[in-house]
Amino acid sequence: KTGFSPQQKGLIAPRQLAFLYAAFLPISKTIFLPSLFAARAGHALLFPLILSLAMDFFTLVLGLSLAAQGEGFPSVLYRAFGRVGGKIVLAGLAAALLVQAFLPLGEERLFIQLALYETAPSLFYVAPLFLLAFFLQEKSPTVLGRAADLFLPLSVAAIGSLLLFAFPSAKMERLLPLFPQSGRAVLTTTLQGAAYFGEGLYPLFLLGKFSATKNEKRTVYGGFLIGAGLTVCFFAIFYAVFGAIAPEVQFGVSDLAKHNLTGLEIGRVDYFSTFLLLAVSCVGLLLPVYFAARCLQFFFGKREEDAEGVEAFLQEEQSRTLREEKREKGGDAACKKGKNGRIKRGLKAAKRWMARRRNLLVSAGVTLGLLLAIAVTKNNFAALSSAVRAWFFPVAIVFRIALPLTLVLFYKRREKGVALRSGSQKEEAEGLRFSFKERGKRPSLKAKGEAKGQTSTLKKKKKRGSAAQ
Repeated sequence: KTGFSPQQKGLIAPRQLAFLYAAFLPISKTIFLPSLFAARAGHALLFPLILSLAMDFFTLVLGLSLAAQGEGFPSVLYRAFGRVGGKIVLAGLAAALLVQAFLPLGEERLFIQLALYETAPSLFYVAPLFLLAFFLQEKSPTVLGRAADLFLPLSVAAIGSLLLFAFPSAKMERLLPLFPQSGRAVLTTTLQGAAYFGEGLYPLFLLGKFSATKNEKRTVYGGFLIGAGLTVCFFAIFYAVFGAIAPEVQFGVSDLAKHNLTGLEIGRVDYFSTFLLLAVSCVGLLLPVYFAARCLQFFFGKREEDAEGVEAFLQEEQSRTLREEKREKGGDAACKKGKNGRIKRGLKAAKRWMARRRNLLVSAGVTLGLLLAIAVTKNNFAALSSAVRAWFFPVAIVFRIALPLTLVLFYKRREKGVALRSGSQKEEAEGLRFSFKERGKRPSLKAKGEAKGQTSTLKKKKKRGSAAQ
């Protein structure tokens, strides 16, 4: 028993976190990324994919190692970098996550418009997705766990059926030779695809919301490996079906099983799998948006997750309410004496209203801003996405490798310092007991130092004797 229960407010079970990876990890990588990797690396497109997934798995291991601290993500950042440094990191993470969400959402808009509904207006199928994004941002992480429970069988059924329909027309010899001829092409492809990865950071944002014993970590690792395996299988079948023309196939999801099913009496049943995959992507592509809004909510104010527990949060809320009531009484008395009393009271009321609805305003700002960005860049999306893919890799290295590694090293050093301090206090207590027995009275500071020196001298003599033997 770990003391965590998914029924408690805002918590997510490790099993649900594993389902989250198994269900949503392949989603953002099945629309446009296979053709991009095929254009850059050719038949060796699996190598940059495995390298990128390995980087995410390393980030996942670091994030789960921090879960043993029992602190929330803002508390970890403020303890490591200070309050100002933590705020800067939160703002940078939010910006990086919004950019990361921009590419798959824009590509899904193009996919729906060009491959499925060529005559429908863009706003018709984009607006409901952002309404769902706004709804998710107002919920605790428990909603992600429930969505993972719901969409895991749908995701596995969609990807599995697509691969099953396409496998008869796949020629696996197109992936040969197995090893790439140029390491530079693999590295360049990894750099270009960095904006489509980063799922290993999710446990960092959920710190304090799940338990992480050894067995529970294995469960999360297993879910990640299942999602990574489905992604690798999809890329392999994609290139085995299309071969040299794979870079020209912009949306392989709808064309993967077309050659095998065309002309059959059953028709294009693979469209059922495509629509099922799009249904799963309605949540999978919004995960970066959800965590970006979460970082901004931490940045602008203190949420329940920023406190150490529910009881501490309630106590803090009660004390804050009392302080506001006192300020309101004092402010009203001061305002009544002045000429602009109504204006001041109105400003204070507006400030209180914004403070109570801060999370709602942040969610609305993130949703409307991202929707406006996709609408404005509709005609120049290809050029903008190429520019984003070109410069995003340094950002990915900073936030996916350097940040979690710095936090882990900070806590390792902190634990080491605590152990050293406890050892010195134990040695000091031994010296006090020795001095008390010898003198029969409470030791002075001088006696305390002498006893400490005698204890260390005895230890050195014992070490020398054992070394001589």
